[in-house]
Amino acid sequence: KITIDPARLLEPVNASFARRGRISEGAIADVTVFDPAVVDGMGTVLDAGQESIGIHAVLVNGVVSFRDGRIMSDGAGRYLRYAP
Repeated sequence: KITIDPARLLEPVNASFARRGRISEGAIADVTVFDPAVVDGMGTVLDAGQESIGIHAVLVNGVVSFRDGRIMSDGAGRYLRYAP
C-alpha cells in the first residue's frame, strides 16, 4: 500500500511507474522498511505531507534516502507533479 498505491495512481500518467512500487526482477528499487505493528500515519497519496510513525527506512532508486527519522541523501529521485 505504501508504494504500490502511488505507483498505480501515477502509472497512467507515466508508464515508468509500472516498474515501481513492487519488489520483482527488473523493478526500480523504491522500498519502504517499516514495522507493521507500529506504522501509522495520516498521509495519503493526495496529502503526503502528513507525518507517519514506524517507518525505519526508505530507499529511492536503490539509495537510502531516509533512515530512523532523518533524511540521509538528496537527489536519488525527483519530484513529480500530479493533477488529478
